[in-house]
Amino acid sequence: MHYHALYFNKPAAKLHLYACCSDRKTSMKIKTLKDKERELLREVLGKTNWDLDKASRLLKIPLSQVKRKIKKHGMQKPGSP
Repeated sequence: MHYHALYFNKPAAKLHLYACCSDRKTSMKIKTLKDKERELLREVLGKTNWDLDKASRLLKIPLSQVKRKIKKHGMQKPGSP
């Protein structure tokens, strides 16, 4: 089985992961970086009880980026309207 992964999409300046497999019988589910980012953000927000300052420190990114990523992924604090 032969795999290729990690291609850069320069115009969009985003990293996309692709898997090419020579064995057609094998099916793979590859998560994108966007999917992984959403999972990590959800996990950190859950562990910090949605304390954005703590989440910012744990992720080592500015608070403004945490807020932007929450909006980007359409996330809301559980129990909020």
